[in-house]
Amino acid sequence: MTFLRSLLGLLLTAVTVGMAQAQIVLPSDVGVTLTASPTTDLQPGQPIDMTLTVTNYGPNDVPILVLSSSIFVDELSVVSVNSAECFLVLDVADLANGTAEYRLDWNVAGLGGVLPPMPAGITLPCHFQIALTRSAPSSYTFSFGLPPTFETDPNPSNDRATVTLQRAAIAAPPPPLPALSATLQWLLA
Repeated sequence: MTFLRSLLGLLLTAVTVGMAQAQIVLPSDVGVTLTASPTTDLQPGQPIDMTLTVTNYGPNDVPILVLSSSIFVDELSVVSVNSAECFLVLDVADLANGTAEYRLDWNVAGLGGVLPPMPAGITLPCHFQIALTRSAPSSYTFSFGLPPTFETDPNPSNDRATVTLQRAAIAAPPPPLPALSATLQWLLA
């Protein structure tokens, strides 16, 4: 079953990349929410529970739907995904300078008949965990929603959701211990 999920993920990624040139106009209003817990005093590597939901407000079924995260480089890592609920694909873009940037994609509906359309009036959840890395800034913004270069819908005000994650303050180093004077060092010896 894991092999089939992996194969499906590769197929969906290939179809998504191939369709990325086209602009898809969705026949319904799609809304996205994203929550995180905890959001403050985060330590590098600490799991953060994320809940992503997508709702088709109607009036029609949505035949194709892909949600994408904001782009990240080395600020976060994916800890786990509830694959029974959703299947997140890590999309990697190699850059000309030899580095890479990443994005998570959730293929919700359609894509060549591989997934069924999303019916009107339905809300689908996706639970996963991420963790900030040591490279993350003290305040890091992470978002998920309709990719603006790929999909549009009648109400763009609810197409993307954002959370702000706050790293814990870095503790100040302990104060240095005073050194012994030469006289005290001689007496100690």
